[in-house]
Amino acid sequence: EIEELSDGAMVDALLAAVARGVAVSVVLPGASRSASTDAAGAALSTGGASVRALATPTVHGKAIVADGARLYVGSVNLTAASLDQNREFGLRLDDAAMAGRVAATIAGDWARATEL
Repeated sequence: EIEELSDGAMVDALLAAVARGVAVSVVLPGASRSASTDAAGAALSTGGASVRALATPTVHGKAIVADGARLYVGSVNLTAASLDQNREFGLRLDDAAMAGRVAATIAGDWARATEL
């Protein structure tokens, strides 16, 4: 679940994961997305990732759950500016219980979201 997603290397990495058979699901904001986030979402969807847009509540969070056991939460959007120019912070946890709590929130958002 991410507010902004447009970094080409990140999009490529997600598409490479899809090509390896990894299930990649992305929840984006339902409104006020940048054109570059829309383009990245379309590329991911075309490449086999599942991409949805959540109307409410507004997606401002930045969270990634992997394998139900690893979790990233932080301020970093997956954009070149956020990754390379801004002062951002994030935390990666190897904590299945915490990852499960965040995954449940994302799953609830996923269920209310619509295909991009």
